[in-house]
Parts: sequence; structure tokens; C-alpha cells
Amino acid sequence: MPGGGSLNLKWTSVDEEAHQWRKAKRAARKAHHAAGPAKFSSSLASGRFRSGRSASPSSSYAYDHDPDAYRDDEMIDESSNPRAESSRSGAATSSSSRTHSKSKSKSSKTASTSTSSSRSRSHRPHEHPLEDEFNAHHLPPESLSQLYAELEEARFRAKLADALGDDMSDERAQRLDMLEASFNAHVHIPSRWANPNSDSTSSSDPAAQEAGEGIDPSLMTEEQYAEWIRQGMWRRTHRTEVESAERRAREREARRERDREARKAVEAEERERRRRWDKEERAREERRQREKEEHERVRRGEVWITYGERWEALRAAAAAVSAATGELDGTTVSGQAGAEASTTANSPKYTFNTLPWPTEFPPASPASLTKSAISSFLRSYPYISSSSSTSSSASGDKYKSQKQLIREALLAYHPDRFVGRYMSLVASNTPADGGGDGDAAEKEKVMEGVLRVTGVLNTLLEEESNAASAL
Repeated sequence: MPGGGSLNLKWTSVDEEAHQWRKAKRAARKAHHAAGPAKFSSSLASGRFRSGRSASPSSSYAYDHDPDAYRDDEMIDESSNPRAESSRSGAATSSSSRTHSKSKSKSSKTASTSTSSSRSRSHRPHEHPLEDEFNAHHLPPESLSQLYAELEEARFRAKLADALGDDMSDERAQRLDMLEASFNAHVHIPSRWANPNSDSTSSSDPAAQEAGEGIDPSLMTEEQYAEWIRQGMWRRTHRTEVESAERRAREREARRERDREARKAVEAEERERRRRWDKEERAREERRQREKEEHERVRRGEVWITYGERWEALRAAAAAVSAATGELDGTTVSGQAGAEASTTANSPKYTFNTLPWPTEFPPASPASLTKSAISSFLRSYPYISSSSSTSSSASGDKYKSQKQLIREALLAYHPDRFVGRYMSLVASNTPADGGGDGDAAEKEKVMEGVLRVTGVLNTLLEEESNAASAL
């Protein structure tokens, strides 16, 4: 032990009885030594000692657990054993009265007897002649009987435990499992997480707190545990009030549950209403989009119709002028358009704003003829074909590819062809200030527009060719 101390174990009742027994035996031996050999001889004469030790379990237990008692018995055996002294005295007398050979034989016989007696004592150290006297005169019979019964009971229980070792091991394992389960029975869960439907900011139910539900006593301090016990005792003594509080708590919980169900029903109805409204809104949006696309398609169709009508009128006017001047190149115009052209052959009326241009809206000046405006107009053709071949469509077929539209526009706005056929139709009115260059100014404006359109169309055609080759 640290610090020089000793380890003191608590004695059991059997150990205490054995200790008292050994103490009484030592007192009896001391009393025997003090009385002297006379009392010992009288004890032998009265026959109160037996040669063998009684088979007492208590004495065997005492000798096994007290080495001092064994050493005391050995000293008594060597110093005051009357049988050993009588054997030695008998051997000496016979050796003096008989012959030398007989004396020698008798001495050897006596020595062998003494040797066997001492060997018997050395092999049987627990046998002592004072035990019977001690058992008879120094302990009451009821104490000895009680001690014997306790020792026999202890031996029986030890044997029973050894015999049932396997069964006890299984039972011990079950007890350990039960103990571990009891340790893990209370798992600490914070109150804000104990109920998934509870709000972390709201207070918990007072009735549940008073009842101690969900509380682990092993996690409490001494003050909390004492308060918990006091609350439990109060609940036992005020059972009516506790039941009333629990009933009110159940009613509150039932109301909250009904409110939750009502809110859920309202939320479900609101979600269904929103779903229907969203569905109807998507349908309305799709309908508006289709209407818008249809309107745009119609508008673009009308733009292309107007564009075609303007070209027809321009060609008819050019044919009429050629017929009137005798410079017609083989194109014949008949019907009402030819009659109108013949009547206006000598009076040209076209300006930059009235000529057909490849844009959705009439341009105000040549600067309005941009690439984006011309490309948007060409792509708005209502009968665009996916084929890029210019010869795949039959003559007069309304389905045309983008490249075919660009090529037709290039042929129509070719500078030399346009100037030779249609420039004479441009108005030659004088300007408002009375100057004489109004005709030249309008024609320059038209010529600039034709050159811009031709450049944009060449660029678009090149882009279409590159895109087709990339595929």
C-alpha cells in the first residue's frame, strides 16, 4: 500500500467465528501449561483425550487459516506429549534389564516406533490431543453446533456453485445484458428536438414537466433530483388536481390537433386553388402566345403580299413605259395593269419611299436598309422550305428556301438591271425651293439604296453557303 499502510479486509461471520475459536484454543493451551503436568496426567487417566484428532470441519478450517496455531500445537507435541515420554522411558528400562542383543533389538524397535510416531505427527499436523478437552470444556455445545452447521453450509454452497457454473454464467450474461439495457434506457434528447412538431421558441407542456415524462434522473443534479422527488410525492398526494391538470392538457392538445388539421385542410385547399389557377394561367398564356404567333404570321404574310404587289406594279409600269417608247425587251403586260401603265407612261410617279424594299416597314432613308432589317424580312417568309437547293422547287411554288429567296432578291436589285429597267420611273419633280436638281437627288437616293441592298444580300448569301458547307 502507498505510504506504508496495510490492506484491511472486512471479515465474514465464518472468519470471525474461526478467529474466536482459535483465540479460545490458545487460551486453553496457556491454561494447560500454567496448570502443569499433573492435570495433564489426570486428564489421561480419566480418558478424556483420544489418540486421534476428531474430524471436525471447524478445526480443519482453523488450522488451515492460522499458522500460529499449528506452530503452537507442534511445540505442545514436542514438549508435553505423555505418549512419547512413556515410549522413551520404556525403551531405556528394557535395555538395562535384558541382554545386549535383546536390548539392541528392543532399542531399535522402540526407535522405529518413535520414528513412526514422529513421522505420523509430521504428516498429520492437525491432530492434537487438546482438541477434545477444548471442545468439551471451553466452548458451549450450541456454539460448536452452529459453527459446524455454518461451515457445512458454506461447503455445500461452494460445491453447488461449481456444479452450476455453466448455468450461472449464462444467467450472469443475461443479467449483464439487462443491466446494460437499464443503463441505456434513458437517452438524453433535448426538449426542442424531442417532438418534431414542437416549436423551439414555444414552452413545453407544464403537465408533462410535472409528470417527469422524458426526464432522465441520471442526468439530474442533487437539487434537481430532490425537486423531482418532491414533485412526484406531491402528485401522489394531490391526485385529483393532477388528473384535472392532465385532462386540461389533453383537451388543449386535442384543440391544437384540430387546429392543425384545419390548417392543413385550408393549406391543401389553397394549394389546389393555386394549382388550378396556375394551370389556367398557363393555358391562357399558351393561347395568347399562339394568337400572337398567328397575328405575327399574318402580319408577315401581309408584308410579303404588299412587297409582291409593289413589285408587280413596278414591273407593269416599267413595261408600259417601254411599250410607249418602243424599248420593250420582250416582256408583255396585258389587262388592267397594262392599261394603267399606258396611261401613265409619260408621267413617272415613284420615289424612294414608294419603291419596294426588302424590309418589313418602309425605310425612311437608305441608312435604314441595314443587314438586320433585310435578314429579318427574308427570314419572315411564311413558306420557308428546309431544302437549300434553288432548283428543287417547281416554278411558281410558294415554298422556298432561304438561299433561294436571297438569290431572287439579288436578281431583282442588281444595280445594272434595276437602273436600266426602273430608274426612269423615279419622279423628276423639282424641289420645293424651285431648284432644278430634284430629279438627280431622288435618283441618287434610290441608287444608294440599291447598292446597300445588294451588298447586304451578297453577305447573307456567303453566310448561308458557309453554313451549308459546314454541315
